[in-house]
Amino acid sequence: MMSQAIGQNSGKALYISEINSHSYALQGKASGVQIRGISSISETYSPTLSFDQIELKSEVLARFSLN
Repeated sequence: MMSQAIGQNSGKALYISEINSHSYALQGKASGVQIRGISSISETYSPTLSFDQIELKSEVLARFSLN
């Protein structure tokens, strides 16, 4: 850790926050999908759906006490 460069050790986390959070809701990966009420769907209708892998990225800011 960088704290060792000044002769310190990292202590307990004082603050943790996610920064640059993004909404990953479908991101245009569901073209042709229509949202409708349950009353309009036939019980025998079973659509074929395929899903791609979704890449998630996150940045975390963490601040620690020094001992």
